[in-house]
Parts: sequence; structure tokens; C-alpha cells
Amino acid sequence: MSHPVPNHPRAILGAFGADHEALDQLFTELAAAFDAPVPTEHARLWSALDERLRAHMELEEQHLLPRLALAHPSEAEAIRREHEELRRLLLELGVGVDLHTTRADAVERFIEVLRGHARREEALLYRWADETLASQERDELAQRMRSRPALASVS
Repeated sequence: MSHPVPNHPRAILGAFGADHEALDQLFTELAAAFDAPVPTEHARLWSALDERLRAHMELEEQHLLPRLALAHPSEAEAIRREHEELRRLLLELGVGVDLHTTRADAVERFIEVLRGHARREEALLYRWADETLASQERDELAQRMRSRPALASVS
């Protein structure tokens, strides 16, 4: 899938959507690891997910949600609450990963919540940002997202 380049009216959707795709690939690898008969990659994959997802949400919270809150405060607050819940689940499930008590079904439910959240952001937050932010601001933020290190795959 091609993503808009900087100085494009869909730069935010392209950059943040590409990060959602990278995270989704990690979700797939994580789900497969939890379905495997011998746990070998749980902790490493969970750590990668935790780090990447927290950084993704932080970027949104620092640069997009404050601006969205000015125009659509209830939507911004709903996304912020979802982020809080995602962080809570990350911590809860992460402790279980460390203790080897987190099960595949719990991970799969969490992944579905993450995918639903991503769809909401793509439909609302990123499209709004692409339509609202000044070109330079949009491009700088898209570049900031794109310049983050790539996720390493275990495949």
C-alpha cells in the first residue's frame, strides 16, 4: 500500500496509518507466538509492542489531541480515555507476559481492541488533522512519525 509523502494533503493519514500497519504486523507475529506450542518470542515481541505503541500514542497526545480538543473536545477526550485504557491493558498483560500467565485469548482480545482504536483514529483523528493542520505542521509531524526506527520482524 502506498502512503502519501510529505507535503501531501494526506500526510498524517499516510504516516500514522503506516505505523498502524507496522503495529498490525507486530500484532500478527505476537498472536502467532502466543498460539505456538513452545513460547519463545513472547517477551521480546511484547516489549516491542509496548515500546512502539506507547511512543505512537505519545506523539498523538503531544501533537494531535490538543489541537483536536480545540475543535472537538469530546472526541479528543474519548481518544485520550482509550489511550489510558490501552496503557492499563498493556501494563496488565505485560505483567502476565513476564510471569508467563498471559494467554493467547487475552492477547487476541487486546489486539482486536487495538485494531478498533486504529480504525477510529484513521477515520477521525488523522483525516481531521490532514484537513486542518497547516501544510508545514502536517509535513513535520508526518516526517517525525516516519523517521522513527522500523520494527524488527521475527519472520
